[in-house]
Amino acid sequence: MLLIMVWLIAQPAGSVDAQQPATALGIKQYTHKRWTVEDGVPNPIYSMVQSADGYLWLGTREGVFRFDGVRFEQIPPDPQTGSRTAAQKLLASHDGSIWVAYREGGVSVYRNGALHDMGLKRWPSPQSVVAMAEGKDGSIWIAAFQDSRALARYYNGKWEMFGAEQGLPADPPLSLVAARNGTLWLTTELSVMVRRPRALRFEKVPVSVRGRSAITEDREGRIWLSDSSGSRVIDPVAVNLGAHRFAYPSQSFERARQAIADRVGNHWSADGVTGLRMTRLPNPAGAATRAEAEQAVEQLGRAEGLASDNVTAVLLDHEGSIWAGSLLGLDQFRAPSVVAEPVLTKLGPNGYSILGAQDGTVYVGQAGSVYRVRPSGRPELLLREVPAKGAICEGPDHSIWIALEKRMMRIEGNRRSSLSLPDLGGKIVLGCVVDQRNSVWINVEGKGVFNYDINRWKLIAPIDKFSESSSIVMDDRGRIVFSIEQELIVCADSHRCLRHDLGKALGNDIIKAIYQAHGYLVASSSAGLFRFKNDTVGFVSFDRLPTLRGTVSFVETPQGEIWLIADAGIVRLPVKALDQVFDNPQAKLDSLVLSSRDGLPGVAIRAGFRDAARGGDGRIWFPTSAGVVWVDARRLPTNDLAPNVTIGSLIAGGVTYLDPTKVRLPAGSSSGEIDFAALSFVVPQRNQVRYQLEGSDPGWVDPGMRRQMFFSNLGPGTYRFRVVASNNNGLWNRRGATLEFTIPPTFLQSNWFKVLCALTCAALLWLAYSLRLRQVTGRLRATLEVKLAERERIARELHDTLLQGFQGLILRFQVLADRLPANTPWRDTLYKELDHADAVLIAGRDQVSDVRASVSAGDLAQSLMAAALELKADSPMGFDLTVEGEPRTLHPIVHQEVQRVGEEAMRNAFRHSGAMLVSVVIIFQRRQLRLAICDNGAGLPEDVSTLGTRQGHFGLPGMRERAQTIGGTLTIAGQRGAGTEILLTVPGKAAYASRPRWHGLSQPRTARAET
Repeated sequence: MLLIMVWLIAQPAGSVDAQQPATALGIKQYTHKRWTVEDGVPNPIYSMVQSADGYLWLGTREGVFRFDGVRFEQIPPDPQTGSRTAAQKLLASHDGSIWVAYREGGVSVYRNGALHDMGLKRWPSPQSVVAMAEGKDGSIWIAAFQDSRALARYYNGKWEMFGAEQGLPADPPLSLVAARNGTLWLTTELSVMVRRPRALRFEKVPVSVRGRSAITEDREGRIWLSDSSGSRVIDPVAVNLGAHRFAYPSQSFERARQAIADRVGNHWSADGVTGLRMTRLPNPAGAATRAEAEQAVEQLGRAEGLASDNVTAVLLDHEGSIWAGSLLGLDQFRAPSVVAEPVLTKLGPNGYSILGAQDGTVYVGQAGSVYRVRPSGRPELLLREVPAKGAICEGPDHSIWIALEKRMMRIEGNRRSSLSLPDLGGKIVLGCVVDQRNSVWINVEGKGVFNYDINRWKLIAPIDKFSESSSIVMDDRGRIVFSIEQELIVCADSHRCLRHDLGKALGNDIIKAIYQAHGYLVASSSAGLFRFKNDTVGFVSFDRLPTLRGTVSFVETPQGEIWLIADAGIVRLPVKALDQVFDNPQAKLDSLVLSSRDGLPGVAIRAGFRDAARGGDGRIWFPTSAGVVWVDARRLPTNDLAPNVTIGSLIAGGVTYLDPTKVRLPAGSSSGEIDFAALSFVVPQRNQVRYQLEGSDPGWVDPGMRRQMFFSNLGPGTYRFRVVASNNNGLWNRRGATLEFTIPPTFLQSNWFKVLCALTCAALLWLAYSLRLRQVTGRLRATLEVKLAERERIARELHDTLLQGFQGLILRFQVLADRLPANTPWRDTLYKELDHADAVLIAGRDQVSDVRASVSAGDLAQSLMAAALELKADSPMGFDLTVEGEPRTLHPIVHQEVQRVGEEAMRNAFRHSGAMLVSVVIIFQRRQLRLAICDNGAGLPEDVSTLGTRQGHFGLPGMRERAQTIGGTLTIAGQRGAGTEILLTVPGKAAYASRPRWHGLSQPRTARAET
């Protein structure tokens, strides 16, 4: 044990007794952000944790809430235990679950988007839970402020109670910590208890405890105990501090016992009454003096901007920020990139003077005082009661010159001397330079530039009260450079000064300030930046570089960076980048901007002419309207943790689905809302988010600061929502989060409904077609019936008039012929003519009979066969006729027209085709009658194939007209040398004299005849 004590006391000697480094920030130097009731914070906050996915969870009187940096979302209570709402303590377990202990008693756990009761019905007693912890083995421990059964453990799916049988004392527990090595620590008002790994009982630690206490583990695994005796390490040092070491002042912990250690080693604590306390980098061996211990402790309360003095929860989040939950709100503290110095806030009428000396010390002049900041040190008061603005400069011998009211003070080591100033008429020295000859140059407000040479002051460049001069600097060639209005003045000494008129380049503008860079000068105006390099002048407009607008400070570092302060904030850019901007009009400036979100407390001010400096420790110092600040250029805080991206809820159809990954929505859903979060709390305003709803969005969408996606008019299907995000440093989480949801179709949207609609439409179309066909067929049949009736009337008229009259004439001529003498020469001739007249009468009677008589089912084939035999009488061509299907009786008009078309087609084939075979096919089908006449002859001539007829011939047009008359279609196909096919198609309802009678699925008959 003695060796352990010696080891701790020997830890970095400087850290025990020496002044803490400047990077050990005070609590007021942290960036502080506050949320109150007006921002939606549920009050009061009793407990606070951060889950594995990055949400901040709040246990409040109103229930359990989670916070994503933008919105406070309430978690619906467990339906079975809805009466329990006030969450006394929360615990975030390593598996992502959130454990909740209620003020009314009972425990729940949040998993898979809902709270579930864990079965503790009668334990603990109301308002008694003081702490929760998770062991290394995943066990959940709950401590309650009660005498018996004060500790419960949930392990392997069951609860186990701990009391005196397991070594616990009679006095109730106050705080509980599960260390990373598996040890469980518990404190009471009288003792500290520990349960070692694999031990079955608690054992008492030989440490004295005074009053209520809090216990915590630091980043090195040391256990700290805080009570009315102070804060000190009790493990691995298991004894009290030695006589020469001092504990750090602590709180009473009457209402709350909150204590944590942050990443850099600071300790934060709260007792529920006195606000938030921070102990800056406490030494594990204790402070060397009581004063040192007291100086390390800082307190922050409501008077300093805290939401409430009644802080009940303190948390260290995954990114290193400190959170304090209280009865009235929520506070966040994080290490800033821009650090303000509390003692350097006295802004005078002419701002501040800042000088970076060659030895690395920074001197700051403010209203009434001058401070010195050594490398890695804190500001030290150097002079009191100096003018409101005293210029500061350094000589070649490293002496420091400070302009006072009537004299220049020279400080060289521990020696101080003075140089009287000329009569300035109450004006102040705005800037000063000491050249290589140790000669002093000063720039006096409203007077001009003076030089002290050969024991007297000489006015080098006078100005009137309406003119304005810039800063005064020494370039890298030892020349003194300054400007008055639009003139740039360069002096090798007090006797040799060159004036350069820049009016043409400046227009109506004037030079505001001049800065010495490596190898050239940079001047700023209200319009842009000028570069004076190798006797040439370059200009870049602020319109092109808006980030640099309002530049009032300029510092170059050995690392090749330029730091400046402008209207946008503190800007860092590479030296090469600025050179490229001057040399190339198309070049872009890659820069880093630090603003109020990074801790910059005010805006840039024209603080004088030596208004920025770099210290030997790498810190860059700038003046602002709220005080002097610094940036550690070599150790800027960076956020190397990519943000967790979560999809918090899906809302559709009035139903909320928490933490969804795969959801099936109600049928017919078409609109809804998806809430997501990019869980990085450092600078949430700089987090970037992109999302895409696959199946709806054509590409990635940038929602800005909005963390919702609204969808509408979605049809049935499966959709995949993806979201990715980056943190404040631009580090992206490309994996992001994904939600897949399915919208089932309603019956009206289903495929069955579509099929039904298709069938209905088909049926309606068929019905419409059938009705139309019946209508057309009815009209055609009516027309045919009219024609048939007309033919029958004509036949009757012919029979009753012409034929009867013709018959009477023949009989009269027969009587006359019979009365002629037998030897009359023309008697035989008369008889021959009477025989011819009888034949004509018989033919006429046959025609009338054809008009009146109906035809049989076989008449068409027989008629065509008879016509073919007559045509084939003098031809060697072959002929065949085929009948397919069951022959049916045709309408007389259709029969006649079809027969005429067939006869004309066969006539053309026998006369003109030169074929070896002519084939005729008659096909009786249910819905149509088809007649095909084919030959294998010479085919159609090109003109006939193109025009559809032969000039001067009317056979083909007549065939088409006959087909149209009966509602049919005629198709003629044939090519030169490939034969000809003529196809006549007539709808069955028009062609057939009666409705068909189909019996089952009988095969159609086929008859064939050849000649």
